[in-house]
Amino acid sequence: FLCLILATFSHECIVLIAGSNAQDYLVGKQVIPLVALAFFFYGLYVIITAGVYIHGKANALPAIVGAGAILNILLNVFLLPKFGFVAAAWSTLVAYIVMVVLLYLFVRQFYPVPYEFARLGKIAIAGTIVYIATSDTLSDTSSEGTVARLIFLLGYPLILWGWQVVEPKELKQLAVGLFKA
Repeated sequence: FLCLILATFSHECIVLIAGSNAQDYLVGKQVIPLVALAFFFYGLYVIITAGVYIHGKANALPAIVGAGAILNILLNVFLLPKFGFVAAAWSTLVAYIVMVVLLYLFVRQFYPVPYEFARLGKIAIAGTIVYIATSDTLSDTSSEGTVARLIFLLGYPLILWGWQVVEPKELKQLAVGLFKA
């Protein structure tokens, strides 16, 4: 959801952070969704490394990271001259996805975790639907465009609720955890 918020409000984030220099950086807003998604996959990579460390097999990590790095470099060499900095964002995203897949395939051999891929798929599909729905309003920085994007974003948890991605007991646990803090 945070990646979706960042992607949807990239213009506003740049203006907020860069202030009077925002015009110099606004061209970069087109890669923010890609870079946010790349770091999401890097987060998955970090989560999956638990199995490697638990079983003392961290010696495999340099090969996996190296494969991602080599892929990233090769993609950049071939794509940067033609597509510019957008290619670098795509290269990073692809490299992190490959690293996650390689690590997952390695770790599941000795530390199988029953990930709920159907639920994760629903989450990804819902996020994609909402992002595509907002895509027509991404360049509309008027208050109406901002409100429209906010409304579309609120559709994300509604889709997840409608698809029963989150179980009632999980919502209850979340509510209890929020009120304890």
